[in-house]
This record gives sequence, C-alpha cells and structure tokens, in this order.
Amino acid sequence: MEGVLKRLLRLGGWLLAMISFPVFAPSGLDDIIDQVRQQVIQARPDRLGAGYAAMMNFATAPDISAATYYIDSTSVDDPTLNVYKIPLRHAFTLEGRDWKPFVQASFGYLDYEATFNHLPQESIKADWKSYGGLLGLGVDIPLDHGLALVTALDVGIVHLESSADYRGPISEAILKPALQGVVFDWDANASLVGVTAGLNYEQQFETWSMEGQTRLTYNHLDTYDSSSELIDFDANVTTFTLLIDAIKPIDAKLGGYPLALVG
Repeated sequence: MEGVLKRLLRLGGWLLAMISFPVFAPSGLDDIIDQVRQQVIQARPDRLGAGYAAMMNFATAPDISAATYYIDSTSVDDPTLNVYKIPLRHAFTLEGRDWKPFVQASFGYLDYEATFNHLPQESIKADWKSYGGLLGLGVDIPLDHGLALVTALDVGIVHLESSADYRGPISEAILKPALQGVVFDWDANASLVGVTAGLNYEQQFETWSMEGQTRLTYNHLDTYDSSSELIDFDANVTTFTLLIDAIKPIDAKLGGYPLALVG
C-alpha cells in the first residue's frame, strides 16, 4: 500500500501548482483527475493483493491473538490494527486410539487505520475492515515427552472493505475521485483454503502447568466477488505463531467450571 501512495506523493507538488491558479476550469480539473487515476493504475495497484490477502488472513487465523497492534511506519502516521476473535475447538476421543481428531472454527474481525499526510493541510485517513470465518478439520497425534503433532485443513470465506476520509482541497477535489475503486472505497470477498502443521507441548508441575504451541500455516486466498474490476487478487500467505502459557488453578468456579490464572 505504501509503495503506491509514495508514487502519488510525487504528484503532490504538481497538483499544488495546478490548484493554485486563479482560474481552474471544470474541464481542466476532470483532465487532472483522469491523469492521476491513470498514473495510479499504471503503478499496478493489483500488486497490493498480497497485502490485502494478509489482512484477510490476519482477521480469521485462529492462532493469531485478538489484540491491538501499534505499527511502526516512516510514511504513515500512527497505523493501528485491532483484531477480535472467537475461536472454537472440539476434540474427539476414539476408543483404542491415542490420536484425536478435532474440528475447529474461527470467526474474526479486523480494523486497520492509517493516516497519510502527503501535503501540508492535506491528508487521507484510510480504513480497512475485514471479517469472516473458517472451518477446519485436524488431528492431534501424541509424541514423546509431552509433545503432540497437530495438522489441520481449513476452508473459509472472508470479506474486506476499504474506505477513506479526505481532508484538504486537493485531496477532496482530485485524489478522492481519482483513487475511488482503485486504492480506496471498494469491497471484496475471497475464499480461503489452508493447511496447518505444528507442535503442542504440555508440562505439569506441582501446582501449575505450562503449555506451548507452534503453528505454521499456509493459506491461499482468491477473490470471487469485488465492487471494482481493479481489485482482483490470488495470493498465498504463510504465517508462523508461537504461544506459551503458564496456568495456575485457583480455588474458584464459574458455572460449575474451575477457574485458573493464565499468563
């Protein structure tokens, strides 16, 4: 995303000079909008497909924690990523088998906000929202010394939408119509197919336990519906996660279920 916008920034001085003329005919404004739009299209916004797929993957992956992420960026002011998740998982015990099949589901929502200050008194506040769900089948295979091998196959559907708030005369008069449906102000749906492999580890101590897990996930996302013909991507996303928890049971129950401190 930043690469395309950097190219737009090079147009800033030229746009500022054009807008400062005392007479600015509507036909001239239309020509400028068209030129800016064509330059953005020539910059191949379809290359952003991998980034869009990463957002969709981040929204639904069951092993990525719900949290607020503050991202360090040199070209964007205070980008913030909020992720909310509802992960579900149920394992089945088979008589005479030590391995356990399981079914899992994940429903997630992602909100990514970033502000681009490309000229004095000019800004674009962009917002990407993604939500969707996936359903997976897998198996836990016990190994030695508290280790277990985990594999799973997931399928899902994810939605991503882009919007932007433009501030300043150049942004509102030129960039808004030039970027609509190309960089901002569009929505798309994609299918997700993925495979996961990882390890679970559990160690019991006298009064507490430790659990750890690693996951390597490979997902393929492919758009099947989009509000803009320019937003059409087919991308692969690989993620690796590591989670370690210390669990301390406490003498309390909620709804008949024992409670524990987890950190």
